[in-house]
Amino acid sequence: MYKTRNRNLLMYTSAVVILGVGITYAAVPLYRMFCSATGFAGTPTFFPQQKYVDVLPGESSLAFYKARNESKKDVIGIATYNVTPDRVAPYFSKVECFCFEEQKLLAGEEVDMPLLFFIDKDIMDDPSCRGINDIVLSYTFFKARRNAQGHLEPDAEEDVVQKSLGFEGYEHSPRAETRKTEGRNAGS
Repeated sequence: MYKTRNRNLLMYTSAVVILGVGITYAAVPLYRMFCSATGFAGTPTFFPQQKYVDVLPGESSLAFYKARNESKKDVIGIATYNVTPDRVAPYFSKVECFCFEEQKLLAGEEVDMPLLFFIDKDIMDDPSCRGINDIVLSYTFFKARRNAQGHLEPDAEEDVVQKSLGFEGYEHSPRAETRKTEGRNAGS
């Protein structure tokens, strides 16, 4: 009796584990197929045209990103950036950047997006930056929407935006809209 029960338990457990692994393996391709078929979420694809750029402090450099609108509708996008290690961020300066303004992508359009930047040579005098040879600049490109004040904001959950900015795991104060709503509810 226990032998049969243990064998059944092993079979069910193995089936659940195999099913879980299979779903995990298939999740990303299925999500991409869903997004491209419906135009939902990830409509703009965004990637750097070069993986590495060699830059000396004080010299300007040019890098290019590419964005493609995978949907059948025009979209407006905005980009957020993050520089790591964070202690070099004060020395990283963007002269011209696609992230300074909204980017309208027509249906099916692919565009090159330039970034002109430099690393301030004062970084060489900062003891906390000694030994840093690699700086990572990352961008997240979001489909955008207009908020109640008419300003563009990422069309994504707040935690996704905060993660893209490098603030994952930090406690944030409530957004202005949330504070106003909470204040009205407290007064009633």
